[in-house]
Amino acid sequence: MQSLVAAIANEFAEPAYRADLGTIVGARSDDELAAWIGELCRERQGSDVVGARFAAKSVGAVFGLVLADGAAVVLKLFPPTFVESELRAIERCIAELVAAGFPMPRPLGPLFQAGAVWAAFSELVDGRTLDAHEPAVRRTLAEMLAELARLALDPCDLPLVATRRTTLWAAPHRLGLDYARPGGAWIDARASAAQRIARSVALPEIAAHSDWGTKNALFRDGRLCAILDWDSLERASEAEMVGRAAAELTAQWELPAALAPTREEATAFVREYEAARGRAFSADERAVVNAAADYLVAQVARQE
Repeated sequence: MQSLVAAIANEFAEPAYRADLGTIVGARSDDELAAWIGELCRERQGSDVVGARFAAKSVGAVFGLVLADGAAVVLKLFPPTFVESELRAIERCIAELVAAGFPMPRPLGPLFQAGAVWAAFSELVDGRTLDAHEPAVRRTLAEMLAELARLALDPCDLPLVATRRTTLWAAPHRLGLDYARPGGAWIDARASAAQRIARSVALPEIAAHSDWGTKNALFRDGRLCAILDWDSLERASEAEMVGRAAAELTAQWELPAALAPTREEATAFVREYEAARGRAFSADERAVVNAAADYLVAQVARQE
């Protein structure tokens, strides 16, 4: 088992990636960051860090930690783009999902602020990523997403989904992304058209997972055991949630498989979702499903 300092150094060896981590943790060195995380574990979990399973940064920064008492925990550090009310709403939804028995890591204490950084501990769930190009995996993801919608959690104070915002693009979630880079006007036009369609249809809003796919799903013995990345909860229509998921359900970087689903796979996912929810989408809902998928594809293209 590697030390936390080694996990940080190995994961963030590339300077630009390390600088991106710094947008959350500040100017701390690897040793200083490991010491700070150790302090948080002693204060919040009552045990020292003795090793690390992983370290990573996407929107937030996450650290898989092994503690002296044998517990395996995850520390998530949230980026400054979140305001407290949004994080509190996410925390509320997570508590309701856990109470409902939804497969996900259990929180290990409340959301807290460490200096200027908001953070939370949760249990570390063991499992592995599966290939969502496999129909059985795809169907499982569709059925579980329908279960999330069926719970109809109150979306009050959650961040608004991108297709309904007044700005074309949200603030970049990592350094180096430039949505204003020349040559992408045609992509902007595609995304803007998708936003107009989504905003033109009045649909009820739910607490929607906006980054649903196999990269955020863990399986054990072929069964889904946890959905991850709950800071991706947003205020969106069910149709927007499904459209985004249909466009990205196969994305993952652990297995040798295509990142994007085929058109046929995305269509099958939507049909399997409709079967799980017990009714087909209306024509208006289907237009929003397609628009949300188009927007996400455009966003990914703009990041290239």
